[in-house]
Amino acid sequence: MGAASVYDRFRIFHSGGIMKRIPAFVLLVALSFAWSTPAKAQIFMGPNSARRAQKAGKQEHKANNKAAKKQQKAMKKYQKSQRKAARRTHWRI
Repeated sequence: MGAASVYDRFRIFHSGGIMKRIPAFVLLVALSFAWSTPAKAQIFMGPNSARRAQKAGKQEHKANNKAAKKQQKAMKKYQKSQRKAARRTHWRI
């Protein structure tokens, strides 16, 4: 009975059961460490930090304005198509 249990432990270890779990555990530890480290999000340091932050803010503002303009244009186009569709159905009746 004692020899069989030693054999079973040896067989389980080398059959791949534990061997497949070790790389998964190592990957889990590595990813948890990577996710726990804080990300640098737009932190500017150095002599030109104020200028770089101002420039980044300006670019973001410009991008927001462009997106807003695009959305307004799409809304106008949709409203125009709705008016046109309403006129078509009005004349058909």
